[in-house]
Amino acid sequence: MLDTIRLRLYGANDIKTGTLSEIQAQNGLPRFAVPEHNELYRKILTKQGKNFTMHLTYNREIDDYEPIAEDEWLLNKNSNTVTKHYQVRDRMKFYEEGKVKDKNKAINGSYSVPSSFSDVTFRINENGGFIDFQVSIPKYLYGHSLAEFIPQTESDLKFEHGINFNSYDFQAKFIYDRLFKFIDKFFTDLCIFFGCESIPNNDYIEICRLDLCYNMYFKSKEEALRVLQEQRKIQMKLKRSSMAIEKSFDTSIWYKNEHGTAYKIYHKGSEYSSSKFGDLRKHLNINKEFIEHYINKNCSPDTKKFYRENQGEIWNYFLAKGKDNHFALTPKDEKRLRAVIADIDEKTPYKIPFLKKEMDKVLRFEISMSNRYFMYLYKRHCFRRNDKIHQESVKRYKQAASVYANSNKKFSDVTRRDRKNYKMMHGFLNRGIALILGDNKTLKRYCTKAGNDYNHVTGEYNISRFEYRYTVLGKHDTVHFSEYFLMQCIKRFKAFVKHYTIQEIEPFDSIMDKIKEYNNNVQANVDSYNEINRFKIVNPGTGEFIRKKNGQKYTRATQLLTRKELMKQGLKTVNATILGSVLTQMYHHKKSLTQVFEDLGTNKSTKSRIKSDLEFFEVYDNSLSVAEPVNMKMTFEKYYWNTSGLQYAKNFYRNIKLKAEDYGKNPFDTQSDYAIA
Repeated sequence: MLDTIRLRLYGANDIKTGTLSEIQAQNGLPRFAVPEHNELYRKILTKQGKNFTMHLTYNREIDDYEPIAEDEWLLNKNSNTVTKHYQVRDRMKFYEEGKVKDKNKAINGSYSVPSSFSDVTFRINENGGFIDFQVSIPKYLYGHSLAEFIPQTESDLKFEHGINFNSYDFQAKFIYDRLFKFIDKFFTDLCIFFGCESIPNNDYIEICRLDLCYNMYFKSKEEALRVLQEQRKIQMKLKRSSMAIEKSFDTSIWYKNEHGTAYKIYHKGSEYSSSKFGDLRKHLNINKEFIEHYINKNCSPDTKKFYRENQGEIWNYFLAKGKDNHFALTPKDEKRLRAVIADIDEKTPYKIPFLKKEMDKVLRFEISMSNRYFMYLYKRHCFRRNDKIHQESVKRYKQAASVYANSNKKFSDVTRRDRKNYKMMHGFLNRGIALILGDNKTLKRYCTKAGNDYNHVTGEYNISRFEYRYTVLGKHDTVHFSEYFLMQCIKRFKAFVKHYTIQEIEPFDSIMDKIKEYNNNVQANVDSYNEINRFKIVNPGTGEFIRKKNGQKYTRATQLLTRKELMKQGLKTVNATILGSVLTQMYHHKKSLTQVFEDLGTNKSTKSRIKSDLEFFEVYDNSLSVAEPVNMKMTFEKYYWNTSGLQYAKNFYRNIKLKAEDYGKNPFDTQSDYAIA
């Protein structure tokens, strides 16, 4: 349900000013606006080993290491004795009227705690006095985003409510409390890692980004990709002329609206294997280091020697499986290699072939929301939504706006009082906001009631800013990150998924898409197969190419295969034009395959080849008579069904104990009533 979040901690280096602050400082009290965040800021810089001095070279990278307990290594991805910490610091020079100003650019870095393989990225803006932390919740907890941030199959919450948790809407009732429980865990881990004594102060923490997601399961990779192709044909009702960017790739749909919200639908298996966005390489490196440690510590000298001699081939095998490519092991040692590979796959934290196979069946829906969209949604749909004074002001604003937008109406139709209200409301609606996590009762009241913003004597309404002294938060309209607001985000995410939900796939389009995809992949498959299997056409004694019976040399391994074998391994193209013509006759003219052959007068050999090619794509005499139904219900039934199996769970979770995680309390104990439509 939730994926990436970005949290901004304000007051990292801001100092209180004024006489009272001076007196407090003299008495030993901290002068910093948010002491908890200043402590974290100093701890992060200390963790790097030393501060930086920059001259002409304004980019410097530092790797620092900190010892950790040996028994924690198995849960750490970097080394058996150290935790790696990484930071980059940049500076900028400004030359103006003979003066030179030197400013820090943002400090970028990442870290990972012993209980999680996933990196947390951070960014320190010393000029703004804040620190950003960005983390993917499922990856932080479970190591991969095939997992969802929901109570897992053996958790107390799941046991208590049973099949109700299959419902997306029912899950939504728990998500607000569960998110805050995760944030508490995240900050606890952070403080332990950096050695901080104080937990960050939620009253000075903004949520800057929130990604909502859902993994939709299909029967196979082919069905998932066919559905994605059908979704491309759907007229995008969400698309407007003011949409900033639209991108579509073979395995994804991506677009961004005028409020900066990114909408994505993509094939999870393809994303996993990609070099830019996927986790395959990362999982491979983690597994490799894990196995290195395991073999050094537990295996016999003979096993160590065999592994060292063949580790390149072993890990290339896993890489090929992660990319869904064919990989042929060396025939001489194939039996032992397969035994070693099976043993490695059993012991590694991430079961790469399993994850790839399961992700291939998934289309992932995702919305990435950030400040611009938060401003639009909160101010227009959440802020003081039940306050009569505020709603009356909004109504007058809209009436004035309609007059200004209509060229047939006179501006004089808007009264002086309404013009003043329009100017005030227009400024408010277009100012940025900061969504604060803290449970500040005064801030909550500010977000729900007009209060002192309404002058009962003059009848004027003027929305003030909630006061945040000493930090840059005072420059924003600060509002409370409420449960109602989160439900509004989820409601819009559901509408996005519903918009791209299809009921069935037309068989003609489905088969033509399959043929096109098959042909597009043939050349890459051929190149890969010939490279991997080159040894099959080379005489090991002489190093020369082996020859056919007629004396000609074999120059490619694919020459050793029959047509049927080539087709089965995706190594031979089919004639899409001929097959398309036959399919058109079958689908549009409602003819059987036999009738098409009779009409075309097809000879026996051509008929046999076409029939064989069509059967490869599962087309028979009456295959095109009925559309193929698709199940796209937005539930977690498949997720719970899969992870309830013991073997599946062992492959799915890096630690089987994660099967019982829930991260949340029962919302019915607190009478939560923010259900979504």
